[in-house]
Amino acid sequence: MKKPWYREPFVWLLILFPASAVIGGMFTIYIAVTSDDGLVVDDYYKQGLEINR
Repeated sequence: MKKPWYREPFVWLLILFPASAVIGGMFTIYIAVTSDDGLVVDDYYKQGLEINR
């Protein structure tokens, strides 16, 4: 008698890689939404002009 599909280790290996990509993508979106990605300084343009002098 054949084993059910959920008892085959190769099936779980095939499911593991796409599932880990989905979980990693969701974690990346979470980090992108919750983190602060503001500028280091507010007057970056003035500081850039001063560097050129």
